[in-house]
Amino acid sequence: MNDLLRVVVLLVVVIPVPVDSAAARGVGAPQALTAEPIAENGEQEREGDAAEEDAAEEDAAEGDAAEGDAAEGDAAEEDAADEALPQEPEYVENAQGPGGGAEAGSLPAPTVGLPEVPELPELPPIGETTILPSSPVALAPPPELTFSGFAAFDTYQYFEQPGSLAPDGVEAVSTVAMVRLAPRLSARYRGLRAAAEVEFRHDAVDPGRGGRVILREAVIGVQRAGFRLEAGALATRWGKMDVASPTDNIVALDYEEFLSPEPLPVPGFRGGFIRGPVAVELVFLPSFVASRFRHSAPSRWDNTWFLPRTESVPGPVGGELIFTNRYASFSEAVVVGAADQPAARFEGGGRLDLFLPVVDLGFSFLATHDRLPTYTAYEVQNTAPQSADGLPEYLETLEVELDITPYHERLLVSGFDFALNAGRLVVKGEAAYFHTVDPDHEDCLVDDPYVRYAVGAELVLPDLLGPVDLALRVQYNGDVEIPADGDSSPNQARGCKVFTVADPAAGETLVDRESGFQATPEIRHPYAHAWFFNVNFGFTPSLALDIRGFADLAGDALLTARLSWLLFDRVELSLGALAMLSTGEDTVFTPYGRNHRLEAGVSYRF
Repeated sequence: MNDLLRVVVLLVVVIPVPVDSAAARGVGAPQALTAEPIAENGEQEREGDAAEEDAAEEDAAEGDAAEGDAAEGDAAEEDAADEALPQEPEYVENAQGPGGGAEAGSLPAPTVGLPEVPELPELPPIGETTILPSSPVALAPPPELTFSGFAAFDTYQYFEQPGSLAPDGVEAVSTVAMVRLAPRLSARYRGLRAAAEVEFRHDAVDPGRGGRVILREAVIGVQRAGFRLEAGALATRWGKMDVASPTDNIVALDYEEFLSPEPLPVPGFRGGFIRGPVAVELVFLPSFVASRFRHSAPSRWDNTWFLPRTESVPGPVGGELIFTNRYASFSEAVVVGAADQPAARFEGGGRLDLFLPVVDLGFSFLATHDRLPTYTAYEVQNTAPQSADGLPEYLETLEVELDITPYHERLLVSGFDFALNAGRLVVKGEAAYFHTVDPDHEDCLVDDPYVRYAVGAELVLPDLLGPVDLALRVQYNGDVEIPADGDSSPNQARGCKVFTVADPAAGETLVDRESGFQATPEIRHPYAHAWFFNVNFGFTPSLALDIRGFADLAGDALLTARLSWLLFDRVELSLGALAMLSTGEDTVFTPYGRNHRLEAGVSYRF
């Protein structure tokens, strides 16, 4: 028991006592309590030992009763620790006992104040669950199906007949009343895409425009991680110019309106990849599609008006005979070489685009054909004898009824285009080299290689005069032939013909000459140097005036104007006019020099 008591005394004296609440508040208490020396010399230590022995004997005499009191004291200390508020420290005698260091005074017993533990609130009972929730699953977006399109009515009123400008002063329509309906259906699901558009067109006055069904697009494709692949009737356009793009040679064109041709899709496959500033596109067209012309009256834009009206052939006894041409029929287009090698109809190419901070660059190559005829074959139809002398009809009347077959030769086109952005000013340019099948200038029916180029600028001035927006565009186009070395004569001269001349030595007479070939460079090269311009006034978001013009060095010039008013974001009313300001001498525009007209229309977009 003496040993136990000695250990307790040493623990109380040696171990530092924690700061009480008064010390923590800084009320004259020391920051930390430490044990003080028990004796200053050895004698005091001996006296302390004797006192400890006496105290030990007294404790031993008390016996088991002291042990019971100690147990009760432990229980009392546990009850004190459970009190909510800290208690003032109780002062007890120094553990050294009487005479064991009176100078040290009394030390506070260490106490710890613990906060009350709040009672836990009662929690609602948890109901029984038989189905555990599963992990969230990302659902695929629903398919998108869009139906759109437009319905329109357009009417044109011409002011005069073509008169002598048309062959034999033929009559043409003075009014156009055309109804158009063009529904478009598109669908998208994840990376899949499909779209189709068809136009129904009918003209109540001009039968040549009536009952037409025109496919504008029909494509299905897939896109994933920057890659895309599409197949169908493609309407792919290349280049950056607004009109007359030298590098845009994929689609065919519909020349129902000669001055504003509409694109026609071509069947094929298109694949592409885009990553950052780089885009690549490849096309493959397994079947050739020729551009469409209007070949019959009473159209105001009949293409036979600019075909040769007369034909001269050598006479049987010298001199020449002059025949008047009548274009009776047109056969299907012929791709040269496709009869022996079907792959000759194939077309394909690729394009690389670089989208840099201030400039976009494009490089392209396309193996294609002339969409417009390279040359035509003609065959005389009225060859039956009409009199007793056995002469064919065309020799008696000097008029030939011709069946025309267009021939389309291969073209290799290398192109470059750019668009430079300088604030509100955009500068554009294109150039394309056309490599024909006659690089040596040996065939007058086929073009020499040539270059087409264009350069233009576009300036947009928003809020120029209050709410009025102004957009200005100007563009210059050139068409330059590259002749063979040492040859300065161009082969785009109009009227080149190839036909069989009667050979008396072979027993042939003039009657045997029933066919030939005619070059048609004028329809592929309507101008050598030309200017296009466009001025657009946006008076309000729904009211705009668009003015466009064209002029070339051959003397052709025209002007169009169109005022449009958009109502309810769907209905558009328009009023416009076309003025043929002038036409050159013997150009493709000459027969249409009197086609001035007034235009009006209404359309509804759905």
